[in-house]
Amino acid sequence: MGLRRNLIAVATVVAAGVSVFGAPIDAAGGVTVSGKFADAAVSKVLLVASTGRTFSARASGGSFSIAGVPASGVKNASVHAVDATGKYLGPVVLKVAKEVNRKKATGKYKSIVGLKGVTKGKLSLGTIKNPSTGWYRAGSSTAAGTAGSRSADKTGKPRGAGTAGRTVIVKGASVHKNGASWGVVHAMAGTTCPDGGPLDPLFNGTKAGQDLDCDGVMNAIDVDDNGDGSLDMTDQKSTESGGKQNTINLMTYADFRLQQSAGVNARATTDTAALISRIKSVLSGSSSSGSFGISIFLQERMLTNSMEENPALTPDGVWVECAGIKWCDTSGQFTPTAKISGFSEGGPSNQTGLSWNTFASSDYSSGTGVPTTVEAAKKNGLFRFSRNTGGGRTDHIWGANLTPAWSGDDVFTAIRANDVLQLHVVKGGVDTVYTMTVSPFLMTVPYVKSAGTNATDRVAAGTLQLDASGKLPLTFYRPQRLVLEGESASSGSLIPQHNLNYGVTFEQLYLGNQMYRPQGSEIGCGAEDYATNYTGLSSTLKGSATQYGAQDGLANQFWPIKDDSADTAADDDLSFTLDVKNCLQTALQRTDNGGKGTTPIWKTFGTSHSTFDAFWSAFNADQFAKLEVVLAGVGAPMTSGYNRAGVQLQLFSSAWTGSSNNSGSSGNSGSSGNSGSSGSGSSGSGSSGGSTSFSITATSDSSSGVGHTFANAGNCNGSYGPGSNCTISASSAFTITSAGSAITVVSASNPNPATCVNTDAKTLSCTPNGAGTITFRAT
Repeated sequence: MGLRRNLIAVATVVAAGVSVFGAPIDAAGGVTVSGKFADAAVSKVLLVASTGRTFSARASGGSFSIAGVPASGVKNASVHAVDATGKYLGPVVLKVAKEVNRKKATGKYKSIVGLKGVTKGKLSLGTIKNPSTGWYRAGSSTAAGTAGSRSADKTGKPRGAGTAGRTVIVKGASVHKNGASWGVVHAMAGTTCPDGGPLDPLFNGTKAGQDLDCDGVMNAIDVDDNGDGSLDMTDQKSTESGGKQNTINLMTYADFRLQQSAGVNARATTDTAALISRIKSVLSGSSSSGSFGISIFLQERMLTNSMEENPALTPDGVWVECAGIKWCDTSGQFTPTAKISGFSEGGPSNQTGLSWNTFASSDYSSGTGVPTTVEAAKKNGLFRFSRNTGGGRTDHIWGANLTPAWSGDDVFTAIRANDVLQLHVVKGGVDTVYTMTVSPFLMTVPYVKSAGTNATDRVAAGTLQLDASGKLPLTFYRPQRLVLEGESASSGSLIPQHNLNYGVTFEQLYLGNQMYRPQGSEIGCGAEDYATNYTGLSSTLKGSATQYGAQDGLANQFWPIKDDSADTAADDDLSFTLDVKNCLQTALQRTDNGGKGTTPIWKTFGTSHSTFDAFWSAFNADQFAKLEVVLAGVGAPMTSGYNRAGVQLQLFSSAWTGSSNNSGSSGNSGSSGNSGSSGSGSSGSGSSGGSTSFSITATSDSSSGVGHTFANAGNCNGSYGPGSNCTISASSAFTITSAGSAITVVSASNPNPATCVNTDAKTLSCTPNGAGTITFRAT
């Protein structure tokens, strides 16, 4: 299954005065900022204005010179170091001063990080030393201005040094177990920093190049912008608009989706080597059991500082520079592997699967390149596409949905959080650059520990049986992420991610040997009916009917259950009981603007059932009937997307025998990790898991409007539309029959896992010859 971005269209509202990007800075004049780092690890130096606009230079032997900085971009700008792999090394403190508040010395110290304002000439930082991890101290204070924040001690060390800002700054009395309430932070923001120190209005604000929590790490880099102890990826306070924070517009988000049978969770196995191997296979794009992708999704009015769509301001192109980051660096030192995947809001499927390193910005709906006079913009480009945000308004979006596809053994360091990216916005031959980062992301998915009375082997395979009541108790583990810089766990370790929202969404239903998909692709069990659909919540789980994330009115309908626990809390099991029957009966169609339709979702699963009771009876009488669902852990709404990790499950009817062609009771024998179904129609044919087992992928030609039906093909039984695909496992003979279109073998490997013969144009009969894979297509 390919990566699917969240299918909910979200309109992010950016209030005037808190836009990430400021108006273009006049390039007239120019200032040169130079110095020499004593730290040989420094490869690139960034000069970042308060708006986030960035000027940079390579460090050669530690020496650097950033020339041509506009005078209006110098004052209060900060200087930062990055290593050769794209890793953020820390800010440069230009001077340490005694803190004075209301004309009285406080006995504390202030780290000056802002440059002084000059209109021309040179600013030298002298020899820059590295007193301790995560920050630097300039050898000369002649370039220092006055902007900065209270330091950790008299050395001038910023409080966020060495942690990329993941340091609790808010006063202890104000800290909630999940961080300080926004009311506390917002109330202090007008007069003091979150640590109680004096606020510097020249530097401590919500813009990308400013430092909201006064920890010395600018917002564009800081993983916890408000210093409340909650990562921005889970902190809804950091995504609020309307004049509050909204500081994380320049971050990516990621989606990780896997089948339960893949067992990708640190608590699901004691075989660490096997777990790491499984994660690597998905992140490299070589696994057929799931998908992983990183998305960049930027609203055009964020790039133009215009609250209204203005075609005259539309950039000619937008592209990403990722120096030192192996999967996307186009400098020539690596062979970048990233591929472009699709957005749900986007255009034709033929615009996906492209190599990102040679992709120029393009209009997504037509595939036509966007003309630009900047040659560098013709690589690592972003798609431009239009999106209806309601009320007759259409916005341009610039984005890319990326599969890193890095297959080296260093995948965990090649694909990691908080690496520094540079966003290039090209207009009229002018290339304006902004700093952004890879947001922390989930490296594993939730894992179901138990599911009612289902046996252990069924739980492990992700093939669960419902009873006639439709109520299913679930106990599961949290997903994990890699440790971040400065966290206590050893480098490369996986740690549980607390404070996520959870929910189960329904994606497909098989009934009467037919497959049905709900309109909008997902059915949620939240909103006002969450309390009936989710009962028996474990101690840290809290449900709410109220929408969360001011930028998104739909998230609560899909993931209404909050894990109300801090990252420092115990990694206890989570559990709730899901009422599948009630959810299907009461859920209404969701529309893009968050409204409700009038057609019950269960009617879209077949018009032959005039009442829900008739539908539910038919479902429970059909031994092949099942629902394909996803249990997901989801972060806060970011810029029109979420960091989320989902585990795919199959919920069979109460009539399921566990040995039919839809069964999964025999275990998973194929590489697909789907459900362990045999794929042959005979009882238990996939149970051996031996050398005769192979993976089958079925697909249909995207240009064809006809459906196709698979006979004796396990969980792939059903009707599929254009572009659909299904992967199963088989170890004995099988037959595929197509309705209305011919079947052809697209590819076979290892080297010929099956002998397949077309008994007629629409019937393909196959006999295994050994382990491997085969792909066939209905055209």
